[in-house]
Amino acid sequence: MQRTLLFLVLFASLLVILSTGSRLPEVVGSHFDDSGHAVSSMARGHFIALMAALAVGVPLLIRLPAGLVARHARLNVPHAEYWNAPEQRPAVVRYLTAWTSGLSIAMCLFLTAIFVLVVRAHAGNPPQMEMGSMAMLLLAFLGYGGLASLHLVRFFRRVPRA
Repeated sequence: MQRTLLFLVLFASLLVILSTGSRLPEVVGSHFDDSGHAVSSMARGHFIALMAALAVGVPLLIRLPAGLVARHARLNVPHAEYWNAPEQRPAVVRYLTAWTSGLSIAMCLFLTAIFVLVVRAHAGNPPQMEMGSMAMLLLAFLGYGGLASLHLVRFFRRVPRA
């Protein structure tokens, strides 16, 4: 289920980036200062390719190795003896698969939202990034990452009682 959802989100991200990228000018402001003014730029085609590669590639780099690690590697976690036991491996694989899928989806949505903010910034001339929206987006992503990290630590700190 998580894999299907992840690939749907990745596909939707590509659709958003490719379908809205044509709204950008030939030269795109690609980096903005703290007041929202573009301070560096790149060609539209390069920017779209970069953002599509990041929005799909980074989540896949988070998710794909995790399945291999969960299945085959000895984990360095609290109560390692318990979690590395063969009878616990299916639960560890399920949890880490779901956890990394969630993180991958959040990363994809975050990068896609940044792309959309850049497109919106270019609606005016000169481009002006909505820094309040960027700050809220960053806080939401960091908040999710923090809560997800706490959940990960709590999962491996517990040892179910027999």
